[in-house]
Amino acid sequence: MIFAVDNLVFHQQGNSTTQSGVAIYGTPLHCEHPGELVSRYGAVPLPDFLASEARRSIGNYVLVDFDRGRIITSPGYCGGYGYAGHGEAVASTTLAPVLAVLGDRISIDSYAISLFLTHAPKSAYNQLPISTHFEGVFRIPPAALIEFQGGERTVFRSYIMDRPDQPASFEAAIEEISDSLARHFTRNRINPVLMFSGGVDCFTIYLGLRGKIPEFRSLTVEHNTANGPDRAFAVADKVGMALELVKETYSQSAFATAVLDSRMEKDIISGRGPAVAMIEKDFGGTVILNGQNADALAHINMNVLQSNFEKPLLSNLKWDQSEKDEALRLRQYDVLFSNLMFTRPFLVDKRFQTYIATAVSKVTKGTIPDPEPGPNGILRGMISSQYPNLLPKMAAPVDQVASLQKEVDLFKAFAGPAMKDMETAVQLIRYYTYAALSAKRLSTFANPDGSRCELVIQSGPILSYFLGRQRKLADAASPKAELYAYVRKKTGKAYSTLAKRSRPNFNQRTLDKTVADPLLARNMARLNPANSCILPRIADERVREHITGIYRHVAETARPDHPNVTLFSQTRGRYILNLEKLVGKALGKGEGIAAASNDGERVARPTSPKRSWIRRQKTSA
Repeated sequence: MIFAVDNLVFHQQGNSTTQSGVAIYGTPLHCEHPGELVSRYGAVPLPDFLASEARRSIGNYVLVDFDRGRIITSPGYCGGYGYAGHGEAVASTTLAPVLAVLGDRISIDSYAISLFLTHAPKSAYNQLPISTHFEGVFRIPPAALIEFQGGERTVFRSYIMDRPDQPASFEAAIEEISDSLARHFTRNRINPVLMFSGGVDCFTIYLGLRGKIPEFRSLTVEHNTANGPDRAFAVADKVGMALELVKETYSQSAFATAVLDSRMEKDIISGRGPAVAMIEKDFGGTVILNGQNADALAHINMNVLQSNFEKPLLSNLKWDQSEKDEALRLRQYDVLFSNLMFTRPFLVDKRFQTYIATAVSKVTKGTIPDPEPGPNGILRGMISSQYPNLLPKMAAPVDQVASLQKEVDLFKAFAGPAMKDMETAVQLIRYYTYAALSAKRLSTFANPDGSRCELVIQSGPILSYFLGRQRKLADAASPKAELYAYVRKKTGKAYSTLAKRSRPNFNQRTLDKTVADPLLARNMARLNPANSCILPRIADERVREHITGIYRHVAETARPDHPNVTLFSQTRGRYILNLEKLVGKALGKGEGIAAASNDGERVARPTSPKRSWIRRQKTSA
């Protein structure tokens, strides 16, 4: 049985499940057809199957063995949610089915919601790797083995480090991936689409596939001046790539708004960004390849053009401007400084950690040093801010260190023995936080035309190459050297040469400015604390009062007619709206609030997405 990945719902009461046999949700792209994976699962011991998945898997999918109460998620899985208690277990790719089982038992986690609303919209997408906003509801991460018996969770562990070997080089890993994709696309007559920002990550995918499949489209989205058409067309012009431009990063149409509205009732989503620009496009129900997440795996400061590191500490693209631009010059030093925090010398020296964390917190708004250098301080910082020993500055009345330590302990239990090596532990947290949450936002839902985003970098071969690698001090100066070397070998030119602008600048529509938000505008009544489904379910009175204050502030500052409306207030408004719609749906409340209190007509939602690229077929267990 083959289904779309967001259709996954596993429900067990006692020892009875709603289905039997083995099913695949999503599409394994390293197989010619999903039946191969099911056959392999039935033919080899479980440890051998998991080792193979850790090393070779490509794609966003889940294997479910209903008879054994077993769920195996792929390394590229977008992630899901689970609950087990009172003799009942449920697991789903989207949050709504889990909350529906809980119903009136829904309770809000004080720290998780405080982090979500205080820290937005920065860094780690302000969510935790194992816990969720809802007490008792846990994440189902990628590369996970989970088992339920009698409605209780009995196994919950990562298998990503079970790989039997590692690719000899990044080139070997990307070539292995492109060969597998070419076989899959050719056999299934799929013409994929490549999301191309012009960055080195997606460019390696293009170079790997070029010449191996007869046809694929490449698109670039107006995103911002550092990561969009200017750079993409410069590279495309020099390598003969046919590149199409998608202008909108946030659609204000009734159709797009209705799609986002529907998704908000199912899961926590991103309301803006390149993926949202795809909603109104028709790609014929194909696979959309995306290069995002290489930065999370290579441990890089996400706030800088990565081309700065093609040459250690130097770049033709930026350093030549630094003499005249003080802010740019300081940014260069900041990036090097930040990347040093991911190297082994930093991670083993407690005194150095104290120096660096104190210094960075003094020049980085909204951060404070963790009070304890060493392993726990490193991991608490990684989970909360994506940097070792650095915590977000929280106004909420919560014990942040204790809350984060609880999450660290949960993550250690999930990740297992690999956490004993601090460098590997940091890499695993990057994979299970930044990379996994990015995949969640980009690839949970199919486009209305049936197309679905696949993050190729988050696959067995590349994860096997990056995870567990030792990083020396020199790696902080050129953390993606392997990717740049691959580009030079395939094209004969340095990436910085290819990326030099060859056209006039595009009129960029950036994501760092406010835009009209029709979905938020017609749901402003949801931000009224008196209408909230969330606030009464926060048990801690002081936290409830604090979050109520955020509701009131956002209800005022996110108003479309507010003279000083900001992206920050809009983002927090969407986060609140998202949570309210999820819980309201689970409780059967809330639709009347929006309908009675907002201007404008309710828009009919589009029909269910086609899934023409998913090959439905029967498979044997």
